[in-house]
Formats: sequence, C-alpha cells, structure tokens
Amino acid sequence: MAGVISAADRRLLPFDVDRWLAVMRGQILVLLGRFDEARPFLDRMLQIDTDPMTHHLVSVAYTDMAWATADRALADFHAERAMGMAAATGSPYVRVNALACRGVSHMVAGRFEAAVDDLEKALNFARQRKAGLEGEARLLADLANAHRLNGNFVNARRFAVEAIEVASARAARVPQCLARIVHAEVLLGAGDTERARLELQTARALLEETGARLYEPMVRDLASRLEEDIGSGRDAAAQLARLRNDSSCA
Repeated sequence: MAGVISAADRRLLPFDVDRWLAVMRGQILVLLGRFDEARPFLDRMLQIDTDPMTHHLVSVAYTDMAWATADRALADFHAERAMGMAAATGSPYVRVNALACRGVSHMVAGRFEAAVDDLEKALNFARQRKAGLEGEARLLADLANAHRLNGNFVNARRFAVEAIEVASARAARVPQCLARIVHAEVLLGAGDTERARLELQTARALLEETGARLYEPMVRDLASRLEEDIGSGRDAAAQLARLRNDSSCA
C-alpha cells in the first residue's frame, strides 16, 4: 500500500512512510503476542533507521515485549534509549512516549513508585503540550496499574475508571482492555467479586475482539484468582449452612 503514495504526498509527511509502516507492523505483532515475528521488523529498523520520530517507536514496542516477558534488562535498555532520543530531539511527542516507556520499565523491575512518577509526568506533559494524546487511554491504564502495584488502590481505581471513559469515548479497545483488567483487580481486592467478574467478562471480550494477547496472562491469572475467591465464598457458605443445620438438630 505504501507504494501508491506519491512523491509529492511523501514530502508533506515528517517521516519516512515505509519505515513507519515497518515499525507499526512490529508494534502490532508485539500487541498480538507474536514476539518472534515482531523481532525481525524491529531489529531491521534498529539497523537502518535514524529518524527519531520512527526510531524511538522501536523502543516503545520492545519495552512492551519486555513487560510481557518480564525481561528487566531489555526494558531498561530501551527505556533509556528512548529517553536519550527525547533529550537529543527536544520533541514533545518523543518525550511523552519515552517517559511512558520508562514508566513501564520501572514496573518490570518492581520500581512501582518510580513507575507512578514517570507515568504521571508523561500524562501531564502530554496534556500540557497536547502531544501524544492518541495514547492518553493507554497512559491512564498503565498509571492505574502502577498505582495498583504500588498499593494505592484508591488511585488505581480512579485512573482505571478514567482510562475506561477515555478509551470508550475514542473507541480505543486495546487500552480499554488493560484498564478493565486493572479495574477488576482492584474490585477483587476490595472484595467486590461480582463486579470484578463482570469487568473480567468485558476484558475478555475486548481481548478476543482485538487479539491483544499481550494481556492474556493478566486475564488468565485474574480469572484463576477470581474462581478461587468465588470457591472460597461457596465453601464458607456451605460450612455455615452445615453449622446451622447441626445446631438445629441439637
């Protein structure tokens, strides 16, 4: 499809279309959980691309892959690489994505307070400069998750709900999937099993609709713990019923 773009149209764009499409393909494959297929596209861009507007997106994709595979070294390397490009270019767009990358890398390493700090900076800077706001729902969802991991469930719920609202308004189904997973986690932690189950159902539907297998392990883990919680509730109810029955017989 890139071949049909005229030379005149290409001159209007601030980036190389072919390289941008290659990076987007790599990012989509990461999102789909097809990491082995994504690497050749991303690695090729690392070797041939020098335009920071597309080049930093390789690190965005690799940071997501590192998050999914719990690869701390890979996450830190690409987060710092993106931050270096942000400093070198002064681009607000690159800075938003670089801060988001570093926030995710902090989560991979268990530095949850630092993750909250960088993701808040990314969100505030994006809104202030009106740069990278197409990723606002994802930023909110990641920030909600960072707050959850840091033990601040009030803020986790607040940002998860906001992420769902923003994602729903913009039909951004992938970040909405993540936000609903985080919201379900917070609800389950608060003992609201029924609402957590409903959120999980919605997250599962979004995952199937989008193919965002990047988040499948989170859904699977949450479903397992939710079933255990429901099972424990059933066991407790059955035990109470037996106690009542024994008392009445006595």
